[in-house]
Amino acid sequence: IWSFASVAFPLFASTLGPIACLFSICALTQSWRTSKPSGGGTSAPFKRVRCPTFVRILALEIVSLVFALLANLLLLFNFAKRISYNIAQPLTIISWYTASAILLVPVIVTHKTLLHRQPSYMLSESYYSALIAVITYFVISTLLLVNFVGSYVFHAYPLSFAQLDRPQRTLMLQTITFSVYLAIGGAIFSSIESWDFVEGVYWADHTVLTIGFGAEFPLTDTAGRMALIPFVAVGLLIIGLIVNSIRLLVIEHARGQITRRLHKERKKWHRVIEKLRNGTEEEANKAQRKIIKASRRRIWEFILMRHIEEHSRKLEGYIALASSFLVFGIVWIGGSAVFWQDPVPWTYPESLYFTYTSILTIGYGDFHPSTTAAKPFCVIWSLLAIPCVTVLIQNIGETVAGHVENGVEWLGSRSILPEDRNG
Repeated sequence: IWSFASVAFPLFASTLGPIACLFSICALTQSWRTSKPSGGGTSAPFKRVRCPTFVRILALEIVSLVFALLANLLLLFNFAKRISYNIAQPLTIISWYTASAILLVPVIVTHKTLLHRQPSYMLSESYYSALIAVITYFVISTLLLVNFVGSYVFHAYPLSFAQLDRPQRTLMLQTITFSVYLAIGGAIFSSIESWDFVEGVYWADHTVLTIGFGAEFPLTDTAGRMALIPFVAVGLLIIGLIVNSIRLLVIEHARGQITRRLHKERKKWHRVIEKLRNGTEEEANKAQRKIIKASRRRIWEFILMRHIEEHSRKLEGYIALASSFLVFGIVWIGGSAVFWQDPVPWTYPESLYFTYTSILTIGYGDFHPSTTAAKPFCVIWSLLAIPCVTVLIQNIGETVAGHVENGVEWLGSRSILPEDRNG
């Protein structure tokens, strides 16, 4: 457990931190209240009139964002070993908890005020972006707190991020780059197409991730269509780097487990070989049944170690594949449950259909988020889900490909491509 907390928790924090700041910026760009569309529904196909933002709420949003950016900077310096762990880690935890607490105050006040005093208004996408930022800030700081307690209180690992290798530390820089890229793309295309910034980020997200709903925010301006070409090309490159980093992390985690298992297996078989050399005749006979029969001890050891290493490599791939399937199930079934609870009149099978076609980047567009709560959630859900599915597909290819090739060759040799047995 502490081994997982020492590596995975800082990586989760470094990945979610820049994304949380992006949602905090989205919360700054427009009012948290919007007038309800005619008929009192939660969505409408036309532009809604925005209400002015309170100065106090805006000030709290800015202060919260400053603390969040400070926490990201401290964590980056901590990863780069520019600031010592025992100084940077407590300051990072305090900064993110502070950012969450400061932003939580206007979130609660706005919700209560809207329910009791302003029935003609509804909460906008920016409000739900702020709510997502509050939750993410709290999760990040809690993960880092557990990591700090494991090293400082229980002494389960050193007071540093030394256990993280270079690809793991690079993942944070890649996530920062992608978050900034989404923000820039959202700003550019919202300016060209006269969208709100939050809507521009939502469009940029499902465009770069190749979901492509296309139903609610089609590009109508020639400048926007031409800008789409380089925007998607660069975005796919960044996504590819992030997915490759995540895949390497999954493999490294499985490899660490297999290394410990391999060490235990070698110790067990060394004991078997010792029985062959020094044990009684009965013990030797029992040991011989467990390993390949051979006349020399060195041949036994060589064949045995090759068998153990090959078995470990296969088991490593199966563990990575099983982990990927588990994550896929969580993001698919869990995401479907959240979209099903949204006020949009979807049945749960329709929600499963929507999340499945979205997570596999099919994106028909017949179902798409249409409420102010569903759109921000769709952004963070897709940012977490689609890279995980890409890793799953890669793990399936690497783990199952060999078995499929052997099966095809076996089937072909006994059907349309028989072997030449006389050649």
